[in-house]
This record gives sequence, structure tokens and C-alpha cells, in this order.
Amino acid sequence: MTPLPSLKTTVGGKAGFLLLLALIVAGLAGNYFRFPVFLNIDFLFGSIFAMLALQFFGLGRGIVATVIIAGYTYTIWNHPYAIIIMTAEVATVGWLLGRRKRGLVLADTIYWLIIGMPLVYFFHYVVMDVSLDNTYIVMTKQAINGITNALVARLIFTGYTLRSRTSLTSYRDIVYNLLAFFVLCPSLIMLAVESRTDFAQMDRHIRSTLVQDSQRINQRLETWVLNRQSAILNLAEMAASRSPLKMQSYLEMAKKSDVSFNTIGLQDREATTTATFPLVDELGQQSVGKNFADRLYIAQLKQTLKPMLSEILMGRIGAPKPIVLMLAPVVVHGEYGGYLFGILRLEQVQEYLDKSVRENTSLYSLLDKNGNVIMTNRKDQKIMAPFARGQGTVKLLDNGISQWVPVVPANTPTSERWKQSVYSIETTIGDPAEWKLILEQPVAPFQKELYGNYTGKLTLLFVCLLGALALAELLSRKIVVSLKQLQTLTHELPNRLDGKNILWPESGINEANHLITNFREMANSLTTKFIELRQVNESLEQRTTELKRLNTELEAFCYAISHEFSAPLARLEAFSRMMTESATIEDNETVAHCAERIEVASQRLRNVVAALLTLNRLSRADMLVSPVNLSEMAQQIVAELLEQDENRRIQITIAPDIVVQGDRYQLEICLRNLLENALKYSSKTDEAAIEFGKLCRDGVETYYVRDNGVGFDMEYAKNLFIPFCRLHSESEFEGTGVGLATVHRIIEKHNGRIWAEAELGRGATFSFTLEIAGGSN
Repeated sequence: MTPLPSLKTTVGGKAGFLLLLALIVAGLAGNYFRFPVFLNIDFLFGSIFAMLALQFFGLGRGIVATVIIAGYTYTIWNHPYAIIIMTAEVATVGWLLGRRKRGLVLADTIYWLIIGMPLVYFFHYVVMDVSLDNTYIVMTKQAINGITNALVARLIFTGYTLRSRTSLTSYRDIVYNLLAFFVLCPSLIMLAVESRTDFAQMDRHIRSTLVQDSQRINQRLETWVLNRQSAILNLAEMAASRSPLKMQSYLEMAKKSDVSFNTIGLQDREATTTATFPLVDELGQQSVGKNFADRLYIAQLKQTLKPMLSEILMGRIGAPKPIVLMLAPVVVHGEYGGYLFGILRLEQVQEYLDKSVRENTSLYSLLDKNGNVIMTNRKDQKIMAPFARGQGTVKLLDNGISQWVPVVPANTPTSERWKQSVYSIETTIGDPAEWKLILEQPVAPFQKELYGNYTGKLTLLFVCLLGALALAELLSRKIVVSLKQLQTLTHELPNRLDGKNILWPESGINEANHLITNFREMANSLTTKFIELRQVNESLEQRTTELKRLNTELEAFCYAISHEFSAPLARLEAFSRMMTESATIEDNETVAHCAERIEVASQRLRNVVAALLTLNRLSRADMLVSPVNLSEMAQQIVAELLEQDENRRIQITIAPDIVVQGDRYQLEICLRNLLENALKYSSKTDEAAIEFGKLCRDGVETYYVRDNGVGFDMEYAKNLFIPFCRLHSESEFEGTGVGLATVHRIIEKHNGRIWAEAELGRGATFSFTLEIAGGSN
């Protein structure tokens, strides 16, 4: 995997602070608006923005942003361990990016395999005592969540860099991340949809099974109670017209015909037993004659004169044990005359309940009208004690079903709370409702099955993710291998344009193959051109050598001609002065005028010769580089020029302490020519102004001479630095036409450049640079 070109893209100042703040806020929102995959297993998106902060701002501020973003998980899960895990993730990934030059996604995968998943196991299973199956599912989910977020963060950052071009991203990195992303995202969506479906089906199964079991058991118990009630009620009606002695045989017959009774007996108005079967209990004691006037149910029998089920109470016939009685009053002439009782054999009911709930691992509790337990298979309940589940909350669902969730320690995961919860349904038995049947379905067995299914799917997804990353690595290598070969080849191409020993790569990708073909054709064309240019170059070298020879001879000729001109000019000037003086004496104005014109022409020719000599010397002279104060030099030149024209009034501005490195003699010629031109072409009025200064353009010091004179049309600016090419007539402004060409030659020798900006009638500015200058103010 290709590493990042750099650990961060620098974003500073106020914009950087606002971006960091925006990433932190987005990270908190990403943790708040989490995506539920199944049950309470959620995907959080906060680490996407933590990874973006790492890429934008580097390791330090990336960790700070991560701690703040991860802090919200404490309010979700009631424990600080996710903060530690997420911070360790960003720190490790940042270290791998900076020191080991790993790709972001690969670095995050390494973290989760080596550090992240063991940390989740330690904190959940060892520290928080979470069940092993729950730990496995959380561990796998967080690894997938972290790698997915790193992948998304890398894609977002890649999109930003491609748009802003703040840094370069490799083609292989883009291919790698996109391949992994388009494998992972559909898998996650399918997992979320399928897992939610599984949970919904499991939830419906638990509820429907609970409702069906409750209806079936309730109907069976209702029938059983009704049959016992009918038997006791028939005996009570018989006892209204028969003596206890006659009832004895009927009691015996009823007991032997129904195994659901342990004892059947008759009591008179004072609640004294007058007849019973069996007559002797299991302890060998007589049952007839015992009094039960303190029983609370007697008052209700007297009041309602209707059959009823008693509350659970401690029996007095035989060995003391909890019993429940079926009761029916004996009504004589519409008044209470005693009651008939049957001690129910509850073992039969308990066997049926045990058998009914065994397959579904359900819990049952049969309560009397006072809420005391008659029978139960819950180990935390006691017979004859009030039914109580402990501390917890009850959530009402549909179809009479409720869910009870126990109170657990603050750092217990929500999934663990759901595991300890139970679904329950309550029904009543008897008329009126004297018993209550509570059926409960613990979630734990179903959660174990469900989580086993989820763990398998997440593990498969995690393996698929690792496989996708490996496949993306392989495919990205294969896709760009020919491009890398082409990159290496084209880097060396200028040295191999002879067309020999070039082994062009091949690719099975159409676009890459076209690119290789184009480069091959381009190389062949360049090779042909290169051979042609080499031939032309050889010819040019020969011509250049010849031109250099001719140029040397021409310079020598110009130098000789210039010297040869000097002596005749001197004699010509002397004769013109003599003619002027003699003409003045003889008052010959015509001769004097001609002599004056000869002298002016001679002086102008002398100036041209001097300029040519200067230009010739500059072409051959070596440079003597030293510090030169252009400000002092400009002041001295201006003073000399103004002495020649004392009546001239002009405003001169010279910037102080402009010091450069260069040849003093040549720079003085350059500056003198520019200042002479500025004075020559500046306004003749009192508003005339000349300025010499410097400014900095794009980090390069630029020096300038500006005037407010006649200026020129920029259309002719390209002719300024050509020898003897003038923009103004000689009659208007004197000059040799060689000055600016000399300036241009001096600036070139200083590795600089010169240019002019002007407007006709508004003045001109000549600007130049000196590349070997090391100026300072």
C-alpha cells in the first residue's frame, strides 16, 4: 500500500482553527447519530473525523480532537474504555504514518489486529466481566467499525487533496481504497438489514411462543380447576340434605375417583370436621373433630355462598406443608351451614407446568389471590412468600406482554442488560380470578443463539474485509505496475532518445496500453527529431565557431575604425575652431555658420565613437564584482548633470542605501545613461520630477528610474535597446542611439533583465534587476 505523501496537509491560522473545530463538532455528531446494525450493536462515525483531523493537522492536534470526540461515548456506554481504545487507535495510526510510512487503512488494520481487539477483550471480558459471547461480538464489531471509518476518512481526504491540489495522492492509493470501500459497504448494509430481520423474527418468536404457551397452559389449568370445583360443589349440595354419617361414603367415593384430591372433608357451621376421607392422616391421627374456625376464607364463604379456591396456607391434617383447598359452602334454606373442602394435589399441576415449559426454557410462577407463590420453577422465589423479581424496570409491550429489565452496574453494556431481561405474560385462573399464572421467557438463551449468529456473521464480514484489503492490495499493484514501469522509463527517456535498449512495458488494461503506445510513438518521434536536431546542432556549432571568428574580427575592425576616427576628428575640430575664429575677425558670417555646424557634427560623431568604444570594451571586459552603493552613485551623477544646466529646476528623489553587488564601472555607465535620459526627456516646466528607487516583486528586488517627461508609445518599446534605433528625432532630442543598448548589455552581464513602461506624454519608467545583487536597505 502506498504511504501518504506527508503526515499532514498544513492548515494554519483562523481557517485552520475553524476547520479543527468543525471536525470535532462533526465527530461528536457522528457518535450521536449512530447507525444501529442490530439490537444495540451500533456503528459510530466519530472516528472518521478524528482520522481527518490526524491527516489535516498531524499527530498532536489529531489526538486532542480524538479525545474530545471519543468523550461522548462515555454517555452512550457508561464506561471510559472506548475513549482509551479510540485515542490509542489515532496515536498508533499517526505513528505508523509518520515513522513507518504505512497507508492509513493498512495502518488502522494493523492497529486493530495487534492492539485494538486485545484491548476490547481486556476491558470488556476482564474488567467489566461481560460474557464471552458478548465480548466477541463487540470486539469484532469495533474492529470493522474502526477500519471502515478509516477507509471513509481516507477517501474524503483524497477527494479534498484532488480538488485543492494541496498534496499529491497516488493512483494506487485511490484504487486500493475504492476497491475496499465498494466491497465493504454492500456487505455492511446487507449485514445490517439481515441482522435486523433476524432480531425482529426472534422477538416475534419469543412473544408468539409466550402467548401460545400461556393460552394453552391457562386453558388446561382452568379446565382442571373447573372439574375440581364441580366435584366439590356437587358434594356440598348433597351435604345440605344429608347427615355427616351418610356423606362419609360419598366423600370416600369422590376421593377415590379423582386423584387430584389428597383429602376431601365436611365441616359444620363452627368449622369442625364432621366427615373426611381418609379418616386417618399419614401420621395415623384422626381427622374428624378438628376445628378450623380461624381460617380466613370462612368469612368469604359465609358472605358469598359461592365456591372458591383458597390462598396457599399451611396444612393441619397430616404433616405440616403448604396446601391449597377447593371450597364450596353448604347452603341450607339459603343460609350458611358449613362447607365442603378438598385439599388439592398440586404435584400433578406442577408436573404439567414443568413439562410444558421444559422445551422453551420458560419460567412459571403460580400465585394465589394474595400474590403469594403456590408453585414455581424460579430458584429465586419461595413458596408461600410474595412474588418479587428484584430491582428493575418494566416495559409494557403488546398482547399483554411486558419486558422486565434488571438494574445493573453503571458500566454494564446495554446488550448485557438486554441479556438479563425477561419477557413475561400474566393470566388469571378461577372465577373470580383467584390464581395468577406468570409465564416468563428469559432472553439469555435466545440472545446466546442470536449473538452466536451475529458473531459468525461479523467474523465472516471481518474475514471478508481482510480478504478485500488483501485483494485490493494485489489488484492495485497489478493495475499500476505497468504505470510504475512507464514512470521509471519516461524519467530516463531523455538519456535514451537514441531509440536503443528501450523495453516498453505491456498492460492488459486498455487505457494503460493506449498510454504506453502513445509514449512509444512519442519516443520514436522524439528520437527522429533528436537525430535531426543533433545534425542541425553540429552544423550550428560549425557556424557559431565561424561567427565567433567573424565577430572577433568585426570587433577588432570597429575598435580600429574608432581609433582611426579619433585623430581625423581631432584635426577637423581644430580646423573648424580656426575657421570660426578667422571668420569672426573678418566678419564672414557664412563661414562662421558653416564652421559651427562642422564643429557640432564633429562633436556628435565623437560621441558616437566614444559610445561604440564603450560598447566594445563592455563586450570584452571582465567584471570586477564588489559592493556598490547605487544611491550615492545616483546623487553624484545627478549633481554633475545639473551643473551643466544650472537654470534647470527639477525635483529629484533618490531612495537611500540601495547597495548591490556588481561591477562599479559598468553600473555607473548604466545608471548615468538612465538618469541622462530621464533628465533629457523630462518636462521643461517646474513640475519636472525624476525618481530612483527599488521595490520587491515576487521576492525579487527591482530597481527603477522614473520620469514625468514626454514618454513614448509602448508599441515601439521593443526597439528601445537596439543600437542606433531612436524613438524621437535628432532635432528634438540629441543622442547617439547607443546608450540604452549599452545599458542592456551591462544588465545582461549582471544576469539581470531590463524593461520599460511608458505612456505618450505621461513619462516613462525603466526597471531592471541584478541577479548577482545582494542588496539591502
